[in-house]
Amino acid sequence: MKRPNKWRSAEKGWTGGIVPVDVGRSLRIVPYWESWRPRIDRHDLIIDPGASFGAGNHPTTIIGLELLEKTISDLLCQDGAISFLDVGTGTGVLSIAAKALGCDFIVACDLDPCAIHLAQRNVNLNSSTGLQQKLWGIDFYIGPVDVMQSDFDIVIANLAAPVLIRLKTELVSRCKQYLILSGIPDSMFELVKEKFSVPGAHLEQTIRLNEWNGFIFNTR
Repeated sequence: MKRPNKWRSAEKGWTGGIVPVDVGRSLRIVPYWESWRPRIDRHDLIIDPGASFGAGNHPTTIIGLELLEKTISDLLCQDGAISFLDVGTGTGVLSIAAKALGCDFIVACDLDPCAIHLAQRNVNLNSSTGLQQKLWGIDFYIGPVDVMQSDFDIVIANLAAPVLIRLKTELVSRCKQYLILSGIPDSMFELVKEKFSVPGAHLEQTIRLNEWNGFIFNTR
């Protein structure tokens, strides 16, 4: 199925040239206006960028998705359900990806009510695809991570590095197996690494993309 050329040329004025992006081994970020042509070889993550939250194609998001894909793959080799906490969910793309990749119970929080509204809209957009049967079980709430009483197999936070440092205790204490951090510029790589290298949190992997960095800490 192809759209008329006049549609494609008109799109460039209001989409900002945003196009689908393959991420990792199995994911694909798709702006909602491109969702009419799905891929069968990848999990399409359909995203409405909203007014100011981005299309999910920023290097820090891509880093988070690639690290998330790795940790979920590792945990799927074990028995039992996988729980996941997304701190500062934004568009919800990381939570939607977690569900697509096999997490069973997901909680996503953000301080911004607009972010939660947008994340819920993106869940609805993806519910019209092959993910329809999977997307139940994503719980969104407006508020800080410190009100969360449970702990989770995977905790992810794609936030500004100073915010990650400020939330260190809350993030580490709520993580049972893997803590994923993204949003770390080269200039703060060593500081964030030092702050999170605490007893019970072992740095397992780093990844770098376009002067941005991400970490996996093993907290088992």
